[in-house]
Amino acid sequence: MVEPRENRVHMMLSNSEMEAIDDWRFANRIATRSDAIRRLCHIGLTFDEHRAEFIEAFKGQYEELTKALPILADTVHGQDATEREKALGQIVLRTISKQISSLVLVRVITGIANNAKADREIEDILKDTRELTAGLSDEFQDGQTKTDID
Repeated sequence: MVEPRENRVHMMLSNSEMEAIDDWRFANRIATRSDAIRRLCHIGLTFDEHRAEFIEAFKGQYEELTKALPILADTVHGQDATEREKALGQIVLRTISKQISSLVLVRVITGIANNAKADREIEDILKDTRELTAGLSDEFQDGQTKTDID
């Protein structure tokens, strides 16, 4: 059963915020702006509810993968490795590197979520968000990461 919607919320948005909501709405084929905002709120609340779990899980994975990467690289590039072992090792190295990139992305997104909860002016929060996301384009160029080892 659908819960009745009896509460009205009036809010002011900048042009760029409204454009971002509308872009998301159209990309996801949402019928109304109100429904799009409602769904975005639900996504944000759900993410925030589990944010600490994400951080803890991904932190452990990141630490283990960054320990394994140089060991695997040494093994793959070692003189005793066969061509088959080297080929397999390169695949595993690329896979680990991509996994590390995914973990970095999750960390940046959780950082943005943390910033949104801070007791600061929204313009400062948005500036920090733009800086964090600008760094992502440097980290993820052509599917490669700064953690890649050749």
